[in-house]
Amino acid sequence: MAPVGPSLGELFAGGFPTLRPTGHRDKPGKTQVSRSSSA
Repeated sequence: MAPVGPSLGELFAGGFPTLRPTGHRDKPGKTQVSRSSSA
């Protein structure tokens, strides 16, 4: 279970954008827009 915890997190981080390019782009895009607006 110990190796599965960190392993799953690492895999998810690298597989998230590959599996869901739309969601990954929405996340960073929204953050950048919010930051730009604040600045």
